[in-house]
Amino acid sequence: MVPRPIDGAVRVGHALASAAVRHGGRCTWIGDETFSVDGAWRVRAAALGPELASGVAGIGWFLARIARATGTGALGVVAVEALRTALDGIDPLLADGRLGFHDGALGIVWAALDAGLTSGVDELVERALGSLECVEQALAGRGPAATPTLLRGDAGVMTGLLALADLTGKPSLLAAAARLAADLAPVACALDERALGGGSPWSASGESFVGLAQGASGLALPLIAFGRMAGDQGAFTAAARAARAERVWCAGPAAWSGPTIHPWQEPAFAASSWCGGAAGIGQARLLAHRATGDLQALADASAAIEAVRAAVAARGPRDVSLCHGLSGWLDLFVTAGVALGEPTHLDAAGSVGAQLLALIDPVDGASPPRRLADTNPSLQLGAAGVGAVLLRLDDPVGVPSPLTPFVADAAA
Repeated sequence: MVPRPIDGAVRVGHALASAAVRHGGRCTWIGDETFSVDGAWRVRAAALGPELASGVAGIGWFLARIARATGTGALGVVAVEALRTALDGIDPLLADGRLGFHDGALGIVWAALDAGLTSGVDELVERALGSLECVEQALAGRGPAATPTLLRGDAGVMTGLLALADLTGKPSLLAAAARLAADLAPVACALDERALGGGSPWSASGESFVGLAQGASGLALPLIAFGRMAGDQGAFTAAARAARAERVWCAGPAAWSGPTIHPWQEPAFAASSWCGGAAGIGQARLLAHRATGDLQALADASAAIEAVRAAVAARGPRDVSLCHGLSGWLDLFVTAGVALGEPTHLDAAGSVGAQLLALIDPVDGASPPRRLADTNPSLQLGAAGVGAVLLRLDDPVGVPSPLTPFVADAAA
């Protein structure tokens, strides 16, 4: 029998549940943490934080989704325990001013609320809404972040606000997002001017202006979502200018990529990655085309998809992560297939899914899902992300893109 994506997602879910450290109605995971010592990268074991992308919130969200899809009560129990732990971790994040979607308080609230609503767990819904009030209070007294970026910056905060506005319908969240849109639009326009003026795609400190994590697509994504939700043409215009900057910078030999944000990772994955390359840029352009009908956005998306197709066809070692590997490629193809109504993209997603499924066949008595769950269980870089995209391949419309929340909604 040919393995199905849902079967692989279930295997990953059980591996994560087995790897959880559980106590008193809560749980966490131990994973590898990469750090630098005298210029060399080292790895040590550490407990995960509460965040969506790298912590227990993302794992809990995936487990809640797979439990709901399959009726597996044991996975649902671990999901609730993980999301309780994540919600417990919000106050320290608020004290540090970390409010963003991927790496801060808003992502935890979104994960818990989405899981609670889809699974019918009132406890998660009530705690998430209470935490959201605390986040809104913190946001009211907060100035601009040190960076405008999607990761660790104001674009990430705006993304979280809009994702939660979509779930809750709260006008106050859309109003808060409007204030951030007014701050981010000039930054997007400045990138456009820099690119057209021949400026480099790197900051003085070496950060890339290309891609989702630190670059122009990371600004465009929430601006497009805001324009779509609020009917704000100015947000669409600013997003289009950010995209134009990226188009200029992506015209050279190293097309559709900036420097990797993970110095310890293989540079070969940068050009096709979610974080800094074509997989993430393609997601942003698909959202732009869906929201506005812009044909230039469609052309950009096609170029990004072709770059990822080339990465799939190339031989070599395979990273499986959402951030810069097979799972991120699969996620882009699913989005493209649904958003454009194009079966060939879903066929490509199925091909990449088959590669992922082959990688999680048992080897030497210990299956790769368990090994991945033990070393990196997270959504962005590890096992939960693999499981989430396999679940999405099984249900392309019903399951949102794990790290790019608006795109699945726009596609549907």
